Amino acid sequence: MIKRRFIGRTVDKDKAVVEKEEYHHLVNVHRARKGDNFFLITREGKTYRAKIIVIDKKKRMVLARLNGMLENNDTSERSGVIVAFALFSENRLRYLIEKATEIGVEGFLPFVAERSKRKIFEIKEGWYKVVKQAVKQSKRNSFPEIMEVLSFDEAVEKASQMGEIYVFDVSGEKIDVIEPDNKVSFAFIGPEGGFTEREKEILKNKARGIYSLGQNVLRTETAAIIGAYELIKAKNKRR
Repeated sequence: MIKRRFIGRTVDKDKAVVEKEEYHHLVNVHRARKGDNFFLITREGKTYRAKIIVIDKKKRMVLARLNGMLENNDTSERSGVIVAFALFSENRLRYLIEKATEIGVEGFLPFVAERSKRKIFEIKEGWYKVVKQAVKQSKRNSFPEIMEVLSFDEAVEKASQMGEIYVFDVSGEKIDVIEPDNKVSFAFIGPEGGFTEREKEILKNKARGIYSLGQNVLRTETAAIIGAYELIKAKNKRR
């Protein structure tokens, strides 16, 4: 049994394929052969025991038979927390996505704030690669969703419709007073330089609360990871 988990897609009720980079790691790195068993994760958030029945080197594809789903799938134990963050530098943004995925966030809502240095309304392919690796690293069974990049106003409206907003800002209340309910919780993190006065006014009217992560000035990625973790911890206490 190859203990590492590989990402695939189902093609039948009892079959799945592993392709591209996942194929390379399974066949070329781990030297998998026909008949070998391994763990397969689907984008639907399920983990299966799988057995290789075909290795197609020309198509760089493995066909596997699914032999049963693991009982510890976390599809019923989702955190209910989504990180909404203003765009910033690519390397640090990927770090945010990696670590937030590892601690169990359900998704990401990137947006362009008035003080965002990056104002490109597109999702980078590399973000999905980071998610894949973090999912395997943390051995979680579900993929966080990366939502489309929105403007600040659009992001606030979307989050308000889907759940509740919790803003993390140095000017907020102490974190120990946070009491999220069972709705989806959005951890809103502003750009470096903070939200503008207009944005703060909108958030005051829309958010459940504005919370401080301490007296120190934190980088965007640090604030996002800590804020999301505090929300996850607070929600877990209520379950």
